[in-house]
Amino acid sequence: TTDGSGAVSWAAAGGGSSSHAMELISSANVTSATDTIDFTGLNSTSFKTFRLIIKGAKNASNDNMYVQFLDTSGNVLTGNKIGCKTYRNYSGQYTVSNQNYFMMGNSVAGSVHSHDYLITVSPDNKCISLMGQQVDAPSSGTAPAYQSTTSGSYLNTSAITLGGIRLDYSYYSNNFTAGKYSLYGIKE
Repeated sequence: TTDGSGAVSWAAAGGGSSSHAMELISSANVTSATDTIDFTGLNSTSFKTFRLIIKGAKNASNDNMYVQFLDTSGNVLTGNKIGCKTYRNYSGQYTVSNQNYFMMGNSVAGSVHSHDYLITVSPDNKCISLMGQQVDAPSSGTAPAYQSTTSGSYLNTSAITLGGIRLDYSYYSNNFTAGKYSLYGIKE
């Protein structure tokens, strides 16, 4: 922009009240084993879009991370079910349907992985969609890096309020062992 006399001026980047700015809702630094990480107290009337960023993550054994949506009481949303597809560069595509979770890419034990997902609530609050990717850097110097992409939706016949997001390794007795897990709201 200019200041009126033709001189260029700069606005502050991100934050504040600008449209599409990200606001940190919550983050967790994992330093010891835990099987779930919950982000609760969400307000899907204030935010319709969320960004989940995971950096430096590790897990105890080879397994898939699951993502579930929670209501405002912390219960897993189980109305109409989730359908999602995940594509892995090392093993092809797999599909999850009629479940109450998104199955993310398989992470190799000891590898360091990062994730970046967008979660969007429809204007009528009947659909929550998720899309994003995961990259694994294996602990072995000779193994290739893995990349997985996931997309899908939770559909409901009546309006719901998204109260939380759960990251879960408990299905197969796995654990998160390291990493920074951050959830942001994106302003409209």
